[in-house]
Formats: sequence, structure tokens, C-alpha cells
Amino acid sequence: MEGDDTFSASLENDRAAVLAQSQQKKQHFASKLKDLGDLYAIRRQNLIHLLSKLKDEFAASKASLQQEFADDEMEIAIKLQRIDEKYKNHRKARTFAKLPAEMLGHIFEHCIKREQNSANGVDWGVSPWVFTRVCRFWRQTALGTPSLWRRILVTDNLKCYWSSIQRNTPDSVVERTGPVRLHSAIQVCVDADELRDSLRRGGAASLEITLIFCGHSGPFNHRPESAFYTRLYQALFNETISPRISHLILDSGTAWETLNSIRIEGIEELEISLSNLKYLRIYSLMPFTMRVRNEQPILKATLEGAKKLEGIYLGTNSVPEWLDYGSWKISSYGATISSLKELRVRDTHLLNTVLGGSVDLETLVIDGAARVEESIHERYADSEISSWPTSETPDITFRRLTRLHLILDDFSLLTPLKLPVLEELRLTQSHRWGVNGMNEGEVTLQNPDFSIELPNLRVLRVTSAHIAPLNRLNMPQLGSLHLTSTRGRQSKCDADILDFLGGKPNVVEVPETFSQNTFPGVKELYIDAMMSEKGLISTVKCFPSLNTLSLVPGTKIGKGLIRALTVGRQKRVTSGVTCPDLSVLQINCYAFQDWDKKEKREKRVGTLMPGGLNDAVEKLVHSREAWGKRLVRCTVLDTSGQKKEFV
Repeated sequence: MEGDDTFSASLENDRAAVLAQSQQKKQHFASKLKDLGDLYAIRRQNLIHLLSKLKDEFAASKASLQQEFADDEMEIAIKLQRIDEKYKNHRKARTFAKLPAEMLGHIFEHCIKREQNSANGVDWGVSPWVFTRVCRFWRQTALGTPSLWRRILVTDNLKCYWSSIQRNTPDSVVERTGPVRLHSAIQVCVDADELRDSLRRGGAASLEITLIFCGHSGPFNHRPESAFYTRLYQALFNETISPRISHLILDSGTAWETLNSIRIEGIEELEISLSNLKYLRIYSLMPFTMRVRNEQPILKATLEGAKKLEGIYLGTNSVPEWLDYGSWKISSYGATISSLKELRVRDTHLLNTVLGGSVDLETLVIDGAARVEESIHERYADSEISSWPTSETPDITFRRLTRLHLILDDFSLLTPLKLPVLEELRLTQSHRWGVNGMNEGEVTLQNPDFSIELPNLRVLRVTSAHIAPLNRLNMPQLGSLHLTSTRGRQSKCDADILDFLGGKPNVVEVPETFSQNTFPGVKELYIDAMMSEKGLISTVKCFPSLNTLSLVPGTKIGKGLIRALTVGRQKRVTSGVTCPDLSVLQINCYAFQDWDKKEKREKRVGTLMPGGLNDAVEKLVHSREAWGKRLVRCTVLDTSGQKKEFV
């Protein structure tokens, strides 16, 4: 039995050894299998990465190829479009060629109409020479249409003329393009022969003549030759041409003092009575420094014959003695000046000299004010323009003036002006008040107790740091009010505007309503001001019949005004609705301008908008619609310039 036990033990040991060896091999194979799995995972991940990279590279290559194809398609489309346009233009030209010459001439007249540019006084238009290059029929028609050639420039030095023009005009506009001068509709004449040719092309049409003399047709250091100017004046001012002149522009390319020494032979024989002259623009008196008939200025003699004169532009620094009010009032041409329909000046101080008494002007324009109107961003007149009226302004009655834009800081100086039929008045502060700090001060009124009657005024537009004095203007017919305050502090702006509206608000606490001096007739209100929420609400409540409200609400806006305009909020009775007739609401949070201390100038800063403002506006719109008087238009322009329309 012992032998059996020994054999059994040996077998068990062998079995255990085999099992152990088997376990080791299993572990070895498991380890290798794990390593193989890890290697597979790594290689698989690498392959996935390579596939992903390949996919991106393929997508990029595909996009590049598609873009190249699209560019080629676009280029082909553009070429085809140009071919189509040329074909259409060719067909149009053929169509025009079939038109009668008279009708084609009228079309040419429309094409050369100039674009008005009152900022620099240059009207270019399109040269009629362009039409002469199309075909023989067009050339014959253009040369046979006198009205195309009515604008003529007479100068003694073309280079000097362009130099003076380029100071205010881009070079590309006045660049010469060949001998026929295609730059504009003006026919440029530098000698008597060219002038006679231009006058001949104009037939019997009325003429617009510009005279601009620099001193001589040669180098500037030469003395002017009287014979040269004699030929020009004789070709222009004679019994045939003078009656055709409807517009006369006098300019000078330089302060060439020796022009005073010009002696025109036979000047007494010149026909200077421009019987059909309608408009006279004077930038310089230099071309008319000569004297005729008892040594009187030639331009004075011209005015005596200009019975049909309607307008004068004074672009000079001073007024000639013969245009002084005291002189022309008792002169033979006094009736002509007093019945002018239009007067435009570069410097406001000229008005005190020229105007007085009762005048029939229908248009009065100050260059600085015109530039403000043309500009999108400028709110003040430039520094060269002074305020008008002044303390020296005489009493003037404008019997027919319906629109007026003045540069003015002290509104009390309006007292000398009588404006019985004025319908639109615009007041703009001068540049000297458009600086930091000065807007916070007060203007000392020269006439503290002033009162001005504007019985027919419908529209008032004001840009000023001092709105309150406007409460001295009696405007019973006022229907549209535009207020732009240039003050930089809410408290002072509130007080200033609400003083104008008739209240006496405390700087700290602004009252909710005013019981007096509201504006029941105002339908349109525009406010661009640094006002508080309460100040805006109080202001709006002064206009019970308001139909259109436009706001540029300072550096920030709350939701208080929107809630005040919402019907039924906080269980309010509908009889107490603010602005019950409101149909248009426009809020501009993009355009507000404020003072930049670093750059020392005004710049756009926009308006900070609170969260939920658009939701509040939507509630306002829905409440008005539910009430039965829906808004026709409601927009909010955010700080980035994006417009959201609610109606």
C-alpha cells in the first residue's frame, strides 16, 4: 500500500506541475494577447487619426477646387454680363439714333444737368462733348442744340484756375481729358477766339458766364496786357451777347493787384446793362475793378440795368460800398435789390451791411448753415462762421421768407427780425460753443426780456446747449419740434429743456407732469439729449397730441419711458394714457454723440441698453393694439446699428 501511495503522490506532483506550466502558458498567452490588443488599439487609433486628417485634407482640397470653379464661373458670368450690356447699349444707341433730333436734344439736356454742390460752389455736370463722339448724327444733334453750350468759363490762365478749384475739389474731378475738356459741362475759354466759338455754339440760348482772372495768360510775374482783356470783354459785353447772360459768376484765382491797372479800350461802348441777368455770384470783385461812366464801378452800372435780377451770392470778405444798405436804398437799382428773391452769403457779418427795412427775400442762405445741413455728423457751424443776428443787426422784416437756418447762440438777438410768414426755423449753435466745458455755461442774453412772435411757424429745429430761452418764442402753429441738446450732464439738460417747456423742475427731483405751457399742437417730437428717465417722461407728457416720437436718449436708457407709454400698466385707467395718439415710435441707441476728453472732440458713443428693453417695447406695442390704437411703426436701433422693427 505504501508503494501505491508513493506512486499517487508522484502523479499528483506531475499533475500539479503540468497545471502550473499550463497556467503559466495561459498567462503568457493572455499577456501576448493583451499586448496584441493594445497594439491593435494603437494602430487602429493611428489609422482613425490618419483617416480623419485625410478627410479634412480632402474637404479642404474639395472646397478650394469648388471656390476656383466658382471664381471661374463668376468671371465668365461677368464677361457675359458685359457682353450683354454692350449689346443692350448698342441697341439703345440704335434706338436713340432713330429719334428725331429735337427729342434727342432734350435727352442730351437732361443728361448734362449738373449735380448741385453748395458746399464748394462747383457745379460740374456732364460735358456735351461726350455726345459728339458717339456717331455723326449725335455729333450734329449736340452741336445743333444751343442749350448744351450755355455754360462758359472765361479765364486768363487755365493753370491758375485749376489750382484755385483744386483747393476745394478732388483732383480727379478737375483732371483734363484732352483738348475738348470732357471734365464738365463748362466750356473753358482762355482767349477771345475760343470765347467767340463757344458763344456761336450757344446760338440764342441764355448764358451762364464765369469770369475768373489771375493776372495774365503768361507767367505770373508779367504785367497784365490790357489788349488781352479788351478782346475778352468786347466779345462778351456787346449788344448781341449781353442780353443773353442770365447767370454771371465773378471770381479771381489769386489776389493779383495789377488787375487794377487794366484799361479796357472803348469801355464806354461796352454793353454792360445785363437786362436779363437773373443770378449774380460774387467770389471776387477783381474781374470788375474797372470804372465807367463818371468813374462809377462797372458792376454798379451792371446792376442798374439788371431789372430781372432774382438772386445774389456774396462770397467776398467785405461788401462793396454800392451794396451797402444805405447806398442801394437810395440808388437807381434800389428796387432791384429790395425785390431780390434769394440772397446767399459766405460771412454772416455781410448781412448787417446789405439788409435793412422790409425785404422780399424768399430764400436766405448762410454757407456755414448749409454745410451743417449737408453733413451727416457735424452739429455745429465751423469756426469761421460767426453768429447772426448780432447786436448791430438793424430791424429787418422778411415779408416772404418761409424757411430760415441761422447760426446763433443768443436767441434774444432774433429780436430785430420780423418773420410774419416763416414756416420752418432752424437754429444751430456756433463752433465756439461746441467744445467741452463751454456747453455747461450759460449764454448771457443781450435782451433778457425779449419776446418774439412767430405766428406761422410750423417746424422748429434747434441744436444748442441752451434750450430754455426758446420759451420766449410765441409759436401758436407749431407742429414739429426737433431738439438736440449739447449739454453733457443729465441734471442740467433736464432743467434746460423743461424750463423751455414751461416747468421749473428741481435738479434733484423732476416732477411727473406740468399743468401749464404744454404744446397741444405738436404732432412730431425729436429729442437728442442727455436726459434722465424722469426728465424724458415729463418732457413727453407736455405733448398730448403727439403722433411721432423719435429719441436719441443719451448715454443710457431705462425702461421707464416705455412703461409710461404702455397702456393699462399698473391698473391705470385708459383715460390717463400718455400720448394717446402716438402712431410712430423710433428709438436710436446708435447715434448719440458725447465729448471725448482724450481726442478733445465729439464722437459717437451710442446708448447703453438695459436687458429686456425689447420685451418692454413689445408689450407697449401689444398694449396699444389691444387698446384700439395700434402703432403704425415702431423701431429700435441698437448700439451696433442693427434695427429691430416691432411694427
